[in-house]
Amino acid sequence: MKDISRRISYALKASCFHAIGSILVASSATLLVLRLWYPHPYGELAGGRDLLWILISVDVICGPLLTLVLFNPFKSKKELGLDLGLVVVLQVAALVYGLHSLAEARPVALVYEVDRFRVISRADIYEPELKNAPEWTKPWSFSSIQLLGVRLSQRSSDLLESMDMSMAGIEPSQRPSRWQSYASSLPKVLEYAQPISALLDYQPKRSLDILKAVAHTGMPEGDLRWLPLVARHASDWVVLLDKTTGNPCGFLHVEGFYPSSKRSGPS
Repeated sequence: MKDISRRISYALKASCFHAIGSILVASSATLLVLRLWYPHPYGELAGGRDLLWILISVDVICGPLLTLVLFNPFKSKKELGLDLGLVVVLQVAALVYGLHSLAEARPVALVYEVDRFRVISRADIYEPELKNAPEWTKPWSFSSIQLLGVRLSQRSSDLLESMDMSMAGIEPSQRPSRWQSYASSLPKVLEYAQPISALLDYQPKRSLDILKAVAHTGMPEGDLRWLPLVARHASDWVVLLDKTTGNPCGFLHVEGFYPSSKRSGPS
């Protein structure tokens, strides 16, 4: 009985130390993912947030739990080292695999396309063009999310090809060969962007949420515009824009497409 109590006592201490170490590692991983790869609201738009919490929960709970089960002070140092080493290896492997999955699916660009913005994840990029995509689209790149536009089709053959690909579910914003600087698309952005009053008229039941998002930008309502925002896991968001520079100032989870404007097509 005394030996059992001693074993439990030592196992609990080892498990607690393991839990502390796991929490520190998990916190670093969370900081990387939420601050760099999936800053708000991209975690919700690109679908990485849920995967992150599953990964962290499994890593923080399973590792210390296995230590609690396997730790026995009466084992030899070799046996104990082998057991705990195996737990750590499995834990690290699970963490690396999870982070790699998040890196492969991370959002890389916010692209203006026709009459909306689209969040492009690495997984959204048209595969044949992936090898020639910019370096900042690589899975483990530490670059921030890029603001881009889509180059308009200049020839009828390009337009027909783009239409065919759009009908197949591949939009121009998913093709790096069609990306251009945001400055080049800015005139169209400012042309299509709508005043906040239009959004309030369209969504009167969400007026408090809309005004709260406007206040959060720190800019007067009259200095803001908006456009619909779509992503892999969402199509009912809007992006708030500075009416002068066209730069994004905030995001709001509210339907931004008028009933007759829910279209998608090449440009």
